[in-house]
Amino acid sequence: MGSDQAVPVQAEPAPGWALPAITAVDIRATAFRARATRHVAPATADAADAVHIDVKLDAPVPMRALSPVLWVGDKMLTECEAVNKEGTSLRFWALEPQALTDGAPLALAWINEPPHAATQRDGRAGGSKAPTFVYRAPR
Repeated sequence: MGSDQAVPVQAEPAPGWALPAITAVDIRATAFRARATRHVAPATADAADAVHIDVKLDAPVPMRALSPVLWVGDKMLTECEAVNKEGTSLRFWALEPQALTDGAPLALAWINEPPHAATQRDGRAGGSKAPTFVYRAPR
């Protein structure tokens, strides 16, 4: 009696989506102005008591369809913009900073990753560990 044997599927190696390490953090209280739009209402509203968290990175963020997010403890910050052309400095906005916990760890991750994946991942060259940064509410 014969049997069918499937030919193994040849898969291409996955692209390197490892995010760069955070090398410095600057946290400031400032007003947030929603981006101007032409045809639809903005997804976010202006916030007078927002906080921005600038993160400096050791390399540019890889280009892909998903955006990076910044986890502040268990709170995910998704509102983000590039601060420089090189893509090595990002600004994340906390529109409700009262929800953030002082001393909470900061972790960069992809939007589809849970916060613990960002702190457990070490995909950087040479296996170097990034320094640990925490949130300190601006005074």
